[in-house]
Amino acid sequence: MNPDIQGLYRHLTDPLTERGLHCTVEYGLSDWIARAELPDGSYLVISPPQEPTTQHPPGHPDSWFVTHNRDNPPMQQVIYNSHPDGLDAAHRGSASRLLHALDDYLDDLGIPPRRDSVARATSPTATRHKTPDTAPTAPSAPPGRDHHRHH
Repeated sequence: MNPDIQGLYRHLTDPLTERGLHCTVEYGLSDWIARAELPDGSYLVISPPQEPTTQHPPGHPDSWFVTHNRDNPPMQQVIYNSHPDGLDAAHRGSASRLLHALDDYLDDLGIPPRRDSVARATSPTATRHKTPDTAPTAPSAPPGRDHHRHH
């Protein structure tokens, strides 16, 4: 793995590592993706558009797509989609908004918060992005923001 690529994704992987998750950056279908391993063996995939590809600096795309995945039994749940047609499209390529949404989702899963998340959550001026929950489409889907299955 190219250490330069790893460094270009630190703005995503460091906050997840601070929550105790093991993160890697690897090549997806057509671009670099970040993968965060969750304690239950499932994992998050954080990616820029893969098909069709877009031109952007590594780690700074125009939009983000995040799924929660499990291999056995198979599960893929979309938890963040800022592509133009996604539920989070208003936030487009904002890594800050992406991290807020991931913090909310990981909080719902019971993953311990980062130190700055605790300070932000207890601050009287704290505002966190939260999209209302919807009913899960699969019985195996864990609690979270958006319960969509991606095919």
